[in-house]
Amino acid sequence: MVNKRKCFIRRTLICFLFSLAMTFSWNQSYASTGAIEVKPADISKILSSLSKKMESPELREKIKIKLSALDDKQILLITSLSERIGRDNHTAGTEIALLLITALIVFS
Repeated sequence: MVNKRKCFIRRTLICFLFSLAMTFSWNQSYASTGAIEVKPADISKILSSLSKKMESPELREKIKIKLSALDDKQILLITSLSERIGRDNHTAGTEIALLLITALIVFS
C-alpha cells in the first residue's frame, strides 16, 4: 500500500514538473524583455554540470547541438538550473533540476 502511494506521488510530481517545464518553455514572458546575452561560459557551465550525471560522449555532443539551437532565455533558464545541480548533489532539488533541464533540452 505504501509502495503504491509512493509510486502515485512520484508520477504526479513528474507530470506536474513536466507541465511546469513546458509552461516555461512556451511562455516567453517569464524573462525580462531587455537584451539578453548568452556567454560561452553559460553553455560550458551547463555541459560541465550535466557531465557529472551522464557518461556518454555522444550524448554530450547531441546536447551541444541542441543548446546551440535554443534561444537565449531558455539557455539562461537551463544555466540557473545547472547551478542548482552543481551546488547540491544527491538531493531531491538536484533531481528535479535535472528533470527540468532534460525536458527543456529534449522538447525544444
